[in-house]
Amino acid sequence: MAIAYRKAVGPGSPVLLADMVTLPGGPAIAIHHQGSGNVYIGDSTVTASTGFNIGSDGHVSFVIDGSESVYGITSTTTLTVQVFRTNSSSTPTHS
Repeated sequence: MAIAYRKAVGPGSPVLLADMVTLPGGPAIAIHHQGSGNVYIGDSTVTASTGFNIGSDGHVSFVIDGSESVYGITSTTTLTVQVFRTNSSSTPTHS
């Protein structure tokens, strides 16, 4: 697994984290952030109250469909999120 890029995610407007255009090479991805805080992921309308929570030093791995896009937002501070492309299409994980 190799890091594809880093994105700054903050409060306010959702930030595009991954889709098949920004992350070429396959649909299996992992999203990780090492900061102390929460990143919430979802679609383009994600908010801190509706998104899937990735907690401090957390990560999530999953496979996206060719038409899906994953966005992120935080509730208070800007955090750096690392997006990886994996070579696996295994069961999604979260920690």
